[in-house]
Amino acid sequence: METTTGFESWLDGIELENHAEVYSLHRSVNECTSYGPFTTGPVGGSSIGWIVNAFHCEQPLLLASLKAKQAFLACLIDRYCEGDVDMESWYGAKLAMAKPD
Repeated sequence: METTTGFESWLDGIELENHAEVYSLHRSVNECTSYGPFTTGPVGGSSIGWIVNAFHCEQPLLLASLKAKQAFLACLIDRYCEGDVDMESWYGAKLAMAKPD
């Protein structure tokens, strides 16, 4: 299966639907683990690149270097987090706003 390195177009293609999916993707990539519908793992056992899979997308994303991984995480924050906040703060605020009073 072919991978892509274009994370902007990959994000457009997976169509994250809510704050929980955004947070799950961020955690998966940041921690190099499975989280929600996303799985991130090393390329061929290497510590230099990572493959990101979304259960609902056939084409995996390749983050070929630490610089690419950091740029992808920054892209997620820039794209989805309102204001000058980190992912944890943004997600916490979204959870608090979703709670019924």
